[in-house]
Amino acid sequence: MNPLRSFLHSVTRRKSDARKQSEIPYGMLTLQATYNYGVSLFHLGQDWAYEHAVETFLRIIDVIPPTDERIERELRQLAQGSLACTYARLATRKPQQKKQYCDLTFAQTQSLLANPSISREARVLALTANGLAYLALNEYDRAINSFQSATELEANIIALLGLGEAYMKEKKREEALEAYQKANQMTSAGGYAAYKLGNLFREINNKDLAKEAYKRASALSVARLALGKLYLEDGDLEAALEEFRRAVEFNRKSAEAWANIAWTILEMPNADDKLIDECVDAAQRSLQMDVGGANEWHRRTILALSLVAAQKPEQALKEAKLGLGLAVDNAQAQYCVALCEFHLNRPENARKILLDILRSQVRGLWRTKAESLMKEINKGTTS
Repeated sequence: MNPLRSFLHSVTRRKSDARKQSEIPYGMLTLQATYNYGVSLFHLGQDWAYEHAVETFLRIIDVIPPTDERIERELRQLAQGSLACTYARLATRKPQQKKQYCDLTFAQTQSLLANPSISREARVLALTANGLAYLALNEYDRAINSFQSATELEANIIALLGLGEAYMKEKKREEALEAYQKANQMTSAGGYAAYKLGNLFREINNKDLAKEAYKRASALSVARLALGKLYLEDGDLEAALEEFRRAVEFNRKSAEAWANIAWTILEMPNADDKLIDECVDAAQRSLQMDVGGANEWHRRTILALSLVAAQKPEQALKEAKLGLGLAVDNAQAQYCVALCEFHLNRPENARKILLDILRSQVRGLWRTKAESLMKEINKGTTS
């Protein structure tokens, strides 16, 4: 059972043998609602939500001092355990502050686990938080031990998902499958466990089962994105585009989904003006979210390709050069500049860049595109 639900259920259960819920002080009911809000923020799974969850759980811990009152003590412990889980999540989301957040996690869990009066639900949260922190630190054996200890006490979706992830890191796919399936049985349609199952099936190259799993998680932006990529690999561009569009409906801040909308339209041989406009808009949105990030070069090349399709080669070249400046030896960035030069009727400039690609050891899509563009340039030169 979810620790929050377990706690609230225990409050209701004690109506007959301890004190009626209506007799709980108003301030305590407010703190219960505050905890509920913090848990909801945690499950949103976004940086801003985790940060607000931290503030929410700390508010509860600050208000409730250590006390012999059982209900207040249990709520404080749950807030500590949930705070530890949130710190551990932030350790994964913010690599530069990983050690800091892991230290904060372990400080909370050590305090909880050293408490002889710790509730079972709080112990589950503490062990789960330790597992999440060990995952962030790439200490997979310790993560597995922590998650297993948590699930032995109580079935816990977060711990089961963490256990599956740790097993995946250790290449123990059968064990990961079992953990994800248990988590999936505890969730309703659209659960994150189904998405993780899809990732596992994709890794073992079972696309059919992967698609089925992603469809069961259709309420998640990441599942829509993953499903769209499978359709894209299969060449089903219409289906891929629809999934990417749905992904951004669920999460307008998904730079990857916006970039995939643009890329899918670029792959369409007969995209009309309306689709090209959508392509440019999607590429611009993707870039705006990743300026200053590791993927900025990629977002600029996608935007440049989109602008070429929109017959705006000068603007395209500007973006392409900025992308190449961020990834000097990258074949995709090089090809993008060459394509812009070609569309600006400067074939010799394009040829020089393409020769650099073809003389390199690069293989795959961008070499193939470079070869094709070179043939087109040579054909124009000899005609």
